[in-house]
Amino acid sequence: MLKKADIGVGLYLLAAVVFFIVPIPSVLLDVMLAFNISIALIIVFNVLFVREVLDMSFFPTLLLFTTIFRISLNVSSTRLILTTGGVSVGDKDLVPDVIESLNGRVLFHGIRVKPGMPTMLSVVEDIPVLSLSGNPFAVAALFELLAGGYLADRAEEVYIQKKETKVLRQTFVKTGKPKRIVKGKCDEEGVFLPQIQRNGQLKNGIGSNCLVVFPEGERTYPEGEKIQVIRI
Repeated sequence: MLKKADIGVGLYLLAAVVFFIVPIPSVLLDVMLAFNISIALIIVFNVLFVREVLDMSFFPTLLLFTTIFRISLNVSSTRLILTTGGVSVGDKDLVPDVIESLNGRVLFHGIRVKPGMPTMLSVVEDIPVLSLSGNPFAVAALFELLAGGYLADRAEEVYIQKKETKVLRQTFVKTGKPKRIVKGKCDEEGVFLPQIQRNGQLKNGIGSNCLVVFPEGERTYPEGEKIQVIRI
């Protein structure tokens, strides 16, 4: 019959395997990191105050298990950073302060494009520094919008930006005054805009093959209207 300690070790290793495969939310990741640090401190204090070497005969196995668990948390945290990102405009945005501490000069901070409003251009020691949003989709979309045309002109044979006119296959209500970049799915019949437009997660862009740029101003775009798209 299994002991409680054996069941606990089994669940510990099972959690490590799950964290390797399944994305976990940031709150759960914080709890697991705190738990891992607590386990590490307990091991350190046991090693410091152990009286006999044989009392810690299980130390190599314990070290292996905790290392596997820690590696799984590192994988989860890396996945979370790459798939969510995040940045803020306003008091929480520390990038301007960092540039000023390096004796740099901010040329502009913030553009009227959503997503990607925190975009900033500065100069540090005569070197231009472009600070993009931490939002994964915003980085990709702004690259196509701002740099795509330039690259297409400079290296037409290597980088080709395809702009097309497509028929909107559904009604789209644009709220907010800034220019809006939306993911879309283009085919021969037109362009379809997925209902989920969460820009902080790369997985929400799976299946999208074009960008739709809506100009500034609030407006309802009816089904059947022709719009400009950028194939990606």
